[in-house]
Amino acid sequence: MRRLTIPQTSSGTECVGLAGEKLGGKLGSVLQFAATEARHIDKLWRQLDRSKLCSHASTLRGGVSCTVDLSSKSLSAMMGNQNCHAEITFGDNVKWIARFRLARTSSPPREVRDWILGSEAATTIYLQQHTCIPTPAIFDWACESDPGNPLGVDYILMEKLDGKPLDWQGGYSSAERKDYATDIVGALSENILPDNQFFLKHPDDKGDHILVNDHFDIVGVIDWEWTRTPVNEFYDGSNQLAADELRLAAIFQERGRADLANYVLKGRKVQRFFFALGPESSFIDMQTLPRLFAGLQEAFNVKSEEWETWESKDLVKWKDDELLLGLLEESSH
Repeated sequence: MRRLTIPQTSSGTECVGLAGEKLGGKLGSVLQFAATEARHIDKLWRQLDRSKLCSHASTLRGGVSCTVDLSSKSLSAMMGNQNCHAEITFGDNVKWIARFRLARTSSPPREVRDWILGSEAATTIYLQQHTCIPTPAIFDWACESDPGNPLGVDYILMEKLDGKPLDWQGGYSSAERKDYATDIVGALSENILPDNQFFLKHPDDKGDHILVNDHFDIVGVIDWEWTRTPVNEFYDGSNQLAADELRLAAIFQERGRADLANYVLKGRKVQRFFFALGPESSFIDMQTLPRLFAGLQEAFNVKSEEWETWESKDLVKWKDDELLLGLLEESSH
């Protein structure tokens, strides 16, 4: 049996076999990911003031004692891309979740991380207090940079919700469940929000942020990190820069980086391309696409045409193009 080692190097993590050969492919990637995950957890474990976690949680609950498993195995079992979690169990069997931010090489600057953590906590608290969306109650949170932080790391202490992540890939096992899903879609289509309300976009809505019970009732929606409100003006075709974008360009100018300022001031063309015709367009519905296309034409100072007119004209113009024919063939399946 070939033994594996995962030495730490200054340039990163490398997976090698007993004979010193470099392991590539899927096996090497899996081992490299595991080593990186272990390194992040170890760093958090060393920074976290573990002795104060239970005492702080107990104080927040009026002195009820608690226990928490902060072993690497436990933290890894509830680990996402940006955060890991530990379960806090109180003497009266009430359970909380301690959510810890992981520091990665690709993480944004400290000021941005603080803002994101504060935004997640504030969003969750707002939803808890002002909507019927089942979100976990937030009991305490703090940024690592906060002088009064009792734990020494970014954290949120929250209610543990019952339920399991929704598995979209699992499908429905009965016609009754399919009918139930159809009823939900129909109800949503008939209840359009008035103009004075807005959508709060969950940033990672792939399904596992929704907790359901055995009857597929939604019992919780979690992970409100990076939440945002979609910009209606942009999706309506407006290319006007926001005040924050203009300020960013001015800062670059002040620091002698006219090149970066130019990227901000003229970058709408690239943004429009990606949203209207690039990879982002695959997520856009046909009701929104014509408006994004109008914004693309305006950004490039092209004569404005309705989407349908442009589409029919160019389908004729490029009717013999092999790439177009391939795309049409692929989309017909």
